[in-house]
Amino acid sequence: MKDSELKVLVKKSYGNIAKKGGSCCPSKSSCCGAAPAEDVSKSIGYTEDDLEAVPSGANLGLGCGNPIAMASIKEGDTVLDLGSGAGFDSFLAAGKVGEMGRVIGVDMTAEMIDRARENAARGNYGNVEFRMGEIEELPLPTRASMWSYPIASSTWCRTRIRLLKKHSGCSGPAEGSWSLTLCC
Repeated sequence: MKDSELKVLVKKSYGNIAKKGGSCCPSKSSCCGAAPAEDVSKSIGYTEDDLEAVPSGANLGLGCGNPIAMASIKEGDTVLDLGSGAGFDSFLAAGKVGEMGRVIGVDMTAEMIDRARENAARGNYGNVEFRMGEIEELPLPTRASMWSYPIASSTWCRTRIRLLKKHSGCSGPAEGSWSLTLCC
């Protein structure tokens, strides 16, 4: 399957999840079962406090780890959430960066962006925004200096780090002004 065909398939699948809720796993017999989103999230490192801190509908149980728990996000930082989905990690990051910080969520699925924006409005998150885009062509200026902390807990993972570094103009955290937290 070509990358372009796979991307269409992923967009369709995640678009349906955004509309209906639930998981990407088809049934109890799949690798991750049919557990509720809260149970899936707890099993990969999120706490009950994390689950309660976000608007209802932001946690779809689609993550593969808790990048916020591992990141050194500080008040005033700008966080870039790659594969932001319905906004779960973006909203957790918003609490860490505070009113002086900013969180930018980027997702390639229009339905996820719509859902994340609805969740942000419902939760009154003034320091969070969501943009439609793909990692290969982020909807951002081309220098890493605009963000302090990129995070990712998504299906693209390690194979796309190279593209992020190229886009940011940095060859890695040691040479740029940012560090990257991945949960794969």
